[in-house]
Amino acid sequence: MRATWKAGGLLILLSLSSVLAQNAGGLRFQRWSDPREGAFTLEVPVGWKISGGTVRHYAGAGGVSEVVMTSPDGQVMVRLGDVNLPTTFLVPNQTMSSLGCNEGCRPSSSAVVLRYLSGQNFAAYYVGQTMSQYCSSLGWTRKGNYPEYVRRQAQIMAQYGMPPFDGHTAGDVNYICKANGGTWVGYLFAETYAVNYQGTGTAWAVARLQGYTATPERAALADAVLVRALATMHTNPQWFKGEQDQAQRTVQMQLKYNAYTVDLMQQMHEFRLKAMDKWACIRGRLLQGQDPNFGQNNNGSFQYDPQCKTNP
Repeated sequence: MRATWKAGGLLILLSLSSVLAQNAGGLRFQRWSDPREGAFTLEVPVGWKISGGTVRHYAGAGGVSEVVMTSPDGQVMVRLGDVNLPTTFLVPNQTMSSLGCNEGCRPSSSAVVLRYLSGQNFAAYYVGQTMSQYCSSLGWTRKGNYPEYVRRQAQIMAQYGMPPFDGHTAGDVNYICKANGGTWVGYLFAETYAVNYQGTGTAWAVARLQGYTATPERAALADAVLVRALATMHTNPQWFKGEQDQAQRTVQMQLKYNAYTVDLMQQMHEFRLKAMDKWACIRGRLLQGQDPNFGQNNNGSFQYDPQCKTNP
């Protein structure tokens, strides 16, 4: 989770402050700091339950962050990020399919095989995965795409000498949920990007995920809290610099690991094929009344076949 903000004019700032003040329902805010790595700070409502921070799924991995804000009455939940998401999704390909690794397969603890989903489609997918267990009915009231947002992000990346992604989309959904005799509404924004790795396939990830769930009468408040959190988020420059350095090292390690994994899976596939051939040969000899290793016939003669040894 990472937010990039450019300074705007005084009029924009005053307008934003005015909107926040009108919709925040008299809430007071205080600055909250990432308790795990000090990676970022942002403003959160006073008296709300706040959880989250930055975690690393394995040694050398980049930091992923989340913040979850829940109102005292439990009628509003605002989320920025989700540390339980896989850090990498792998697009299914012929090699994976031949090895029995189709959608849903987990080649590693932090990767899942899944077709590329646009920002809007991933937002809908995430809501369906996380809310369907609570909702007796779940429906969409609005869906949107943001190509202009993606274009601006690409411009910012270019300013820092970063190449464009092979796929990059952003979108959101609004939804309504019927649960426990009540009605809940929600919003979720997602940004996804994909990178093609020559010889190994396409990997993609979720760059940004943020939204809320609330009772209908508290939806405006939830939206104001979300906007306030995003508008006041500041990333620690020292932490960010360390992440950039680590990312360069991680990319090189990941490329080597991907190549190694594909090679290993291919070797295992070939081994299984050889084992199946051996079993077919052995079974055939047994059916003919022959010794499976040497092809000994019932009359006592031997016909050694090196292709039909017991060990593959």
